[in-house]
Amino acid sequence: MSDRRHHGGGYMSGFMMGAIMGAAAVFLLGTKEGKRMAKVMHKKGGKTFKDLEKLVDDIEDKGEKFAQEAKVVTKKLEKQAKSKQKEVTTKAKKKLTHIKKLQVKGRAAASRYFKKDS
Repeated sequence: MSDRRHHGGGYMSGFMMGAIMGAAAVFLLGTKEGKRMAKVMHKKGGKTFKDLEKLVDDIEDKGEKFAQEAKVVTKKLEKQAKSKQKEVTTKAKKKLTHIKKLQVKGRAAASRYFKKDS
């Protein structure tokens, strides 16, 4: 058996696309109605292009504003994080000091009650 595949439809679909494009070109370039339609399409295309340029400019402006606002928010969050970090560190140190004091008291009490017989 052969793994070769035949694509006979490829030629036909290419031929049809070429024929359609050729017919459109003849209509747009060869008839009065086609020339009028080509002018209208050109005008609308230019307007659409200008609208698209304006839209891109607006998006760029909004993107820049968003980036600036994001920087401000990031700085605020960094400050808050540092503040909370200091707060948590201070509390942890106090708790650790308290635990160490309890350990010292616990060892002293244990040494009183569980004296080693020498």
